[in-house]
Amino acid sequence: MPGSASHTLYGGAKAMLIKFSQALHSEQKGSGVFVSALCPGFTSSEFHDVNGTRAEMGRLPKFMWLSADRVAQEGYRAVMKNEPICIPGAQYRLISTFARLLPVKVAHRLGEARSRVLVKEK
Repeated sequence: MPGSASHTLYGGAKAMLIKFSQALHSEQKGSGVFVSALCPGFTSSEFHDVNGTRAEMGRLPKFMWLSADRVAQEGYRAVMKNEPICIPGAQYRLISTFARLLPVKVAHRLGEARSRVLVKEK
């Protein structure tokens, strides 16, 4: 998905790292080196306290949050199975599938709408 206001670089960097990990996974196939991109979604940790977004993140529904232990366990399982991408949580796998099926123009409009919401909140 396109990044939203104030997250422009984040979205682009994330997309690059996922594609880089997929390519490296393919390049290393059969070498004994396993590469997996972990795409954890919202994970309960001190991250949002450190970057000052705890209040904003607190408005998300509880079902959107995964424990750090679960994310770590699923990430470890994926790399040990040599899976190129790991998306913990059914909710995030569904969102990921939906995002890939969206026409580019629709995804772009959703990013713009999210940007307008973020600008109004500031």
